[in-house]
Amino acid sequence: MKKKVLITGASGFLGFHLIQEAMERGYEVYGAVRQNSHTEHLPCKLISLPYEDEQALQSLLQEKRFDYIVHAAAMTRAKRPEDYYKVNVQYSLSLAKAASLCSATKSFLFVGSLAAIGPVGYSSAPITENFPKNPVTGYGRSKREAEEELIKIPSLPLKIVRPTAIYGPREKDLEVLVNTILSGWDAYIGHKPQKLSFIHGRDAARAIWDLSELEGKGPVDFNLTDGNVYTRYDFADAIKKITGKKAIRLHLPTGLVKLTAGLLEFLYKNSEKLPVLYKERLHELTAESWEVDISRLREHTAFEPKYDLISGLEDTLKWKQKGQ
Repeated sequence: MKKKVLITGASGFLGFHLIQEAMERGYEVYGAVRQNSHTEHLPCKLISLPYEDEQALQSLLQEKRFDYIVHAAAMTRAKRPEDYYKVNVQYSLSLAKAASLCSATKSFLFVGSLAAIGPVGYSSAPITENFPKNPVTGYGRSKREAEEELIKIPSLPLKIVRPTAIYGPREKDLEVLVNTILSGWDAYIGHKPQKLSFIHGRDAARAIWDLSELEGKGPVDFNLTDGNVYTRYDFADAIKKITGKKAIRLHLPTGLVKLTAGLLEFLYKNSEKLPVLYKERLHELTAESWEVDISRLREHTAFEPKYDLISGLEDTLKWKQKGQ
């Protein structure tokens, strides 16, 4: 009999890759999606979760009896801290508590974020799971709080994975950067050097399922990157190398970018949405180092990334050219 899995945030970029990987592993896959989500591309069974009704949520999990649950749903941008808290903390706790009461659940994996730990100084050692958590955004703080609360739930077969910036086919945020470079502009905030990390969506999905399948007691939390460290110029240089296109490199004054972010926030003050650039986001964009040590992940799984930045961007650009 096929193992039955539930993936929340199924209509998102990472959710799609999680579904693909789960189906390749022979699972019976259920994707939890919000109302009005675009789901026509999802090759799995779809359900809606009653996060605000814990009894109904528990009954649903008891009925479906999922072997593995991967909770990837999250709010990544919000104007109000209470919105982050509702989705990233309260909804996560509701699902986790229901899962802890279901004997069928072998693994509950929470997809956190490296933002829950936050960046470090340029001369710092690579970030490990034992680093102090000092998030610099509301999103990162909500992910940290969710982790802290999930760990307290008794009988929850919890695993936490903290991916760095995920890119690949269907991703939207970094696609803006790709399009900017392809249009001939290669812009940076300030002149300070940076250490960055990335992970391709397919590699992230493989690592998440490898962790879900881990049996026995062991570490709860794992950081996730492709294992490499990149300079602030490597992303653009890879795109230019792959496409043969040229782009003018600009270093924008940090003060000017801050003023622009403040102006955009003012223009969006009556909107429920945030602009692409906002003041708090600058804390992450200008951070000195997101270099990560993934020794713990490699020690407890057979995971080795298939993509580095160049091969991963080649794959992404091929998908983009097909217009999918």
